[in-house]
Amino acid sequence: MQAADELRAPFWDWAADATVPSVTVPAKITVNIPNGQEVRQSEIDNPLFTFNIPQSVVDGQYGSFDSDNRNRTLRCPAPQSYPSSANDLLSQRPYKDWVYDAFARADNFSEFTSTSARFVSMELIHNGIHWDAACGQQFLGPDLSGFDPLFMLHHSNMDRLWAYWQVIRPDEDIFQGSYSGLSRFGSPEGATITSQSHLQPFFGLNGKPHTTQTVRTLKGFGYSYEGLEYWHKSEDQMRRDAITLINRLYSEGGESRGERRQVPQTKRRYFARISVDRADIPKPCQIMLSINEKAAGSFVVLGQPARGILSAGMPLDKALRENNITTRPDDDVPDAIAASMKVQIVQPDGSIVNNVPSLKVALEDVEVTPPLTPDSFPTFGLSNFFPVANLLRELAHHHL
Repeated sequence: MQAADELRAPFWDWAADATVPSVTVPAKITVNIPNGQEVRQSEIDNPLFTFNIPQSVVDGQYGSFDSDNRNRTLRCPAPQSYPSSANDLLSQRPYKDWVYDAFARADNFSEFTSTSARFVSMELIHNGIHWDAACGQQFLGPDLSGFDPLFMLHHSNMDRLWAYWQVIRPDEDIFQGSYSGLSRFGSPEGATITSQSHLQPFFGLNGKPHTTQTVRTLKGFGYSYEGLEYWHKSEDQMRRDAITLINRLYSEGGESRGERRQVPQTKRRYFARISVDRADIPKPCQIMLSINEKAAGSFVVLGQPARGILSAGMPLDKALRENNITTRPDDDVPDAIAASMKVQIVQPDGSIVNNVPSLKVALEDVEVTPPLTPDSFPTFGLSNFFPVANLLRELAHHHL
């Protein structure tokens, strides 16, 4: 009974610790199993190490499955290695900063999830993990990624972050619009998708298909996350506790944050505002930014959605510190950044995409005031913009 009471579903908080979970590395693990009235240890295949594809599936008995005919899920095959190659890729993206900016800057559901030009949205953060954590392979492809055990650990964390967003912004907890959907299990291509659309093949206890509305809150599913103890907390208490947790885990110097800032010290931050028409680029790909020929950040574009304008605001804090650009007089910093920027669009095989006409980049300069209390977010002031789109399109054409 104690084991049942203490059972928890795991999640992988890649924002707090951008290394793959150690439990996914060994091929074998030792577990406790019943032995009469006692317990004994037994070595078993690690279910989080790989998934073996049934041979009948590989042979095509049920139709096309994997064009590479892999008989199990792979991670970082030779000459790469798992976990070191995956951890190296994960370390190159500031997942912690990205998550914090999404919570601190998002004004609505659409911004937080996918459409923001002011920060890296949760969609793009999510995509990066799929690119990095297995060095591509099945985990990168939307048709096959669910077979890698990493998928459950990754998406459990997405669910967790989403739960925090919902209590912080209950007025913006789900999408309220509509869109023309692609072909899926329960609806044909072109069907109008709303928050009332069926999420087949998933059904509730009443036998009716789930919708976005019926899965709107985790309360009906019998689980929760730290700070969201809804059975004895008010909505306001959970909101304040969620913000405090986000500040503690993901803000710069979060663990050492004081209880109150009497005189907040404002600072200037810079973001590369990047936009491109998804139809103009091969997918999946990475959009990579460099400053003075040093990597300054990148984000991943997956196959879906296939159309529409993709926008993101890539924070430049780390890159500017490493290049000593922010030590210049404030008026000189924007020009110095613009003069040193370069963008590349890179495919999984490392090939470079040349001349993307819709690629646009602007530099944002914004003053940020830190939060006054542990249960509040920083305040972003008015932004100044410095257009560098023509420069970057020229660089993309001549240097990629």
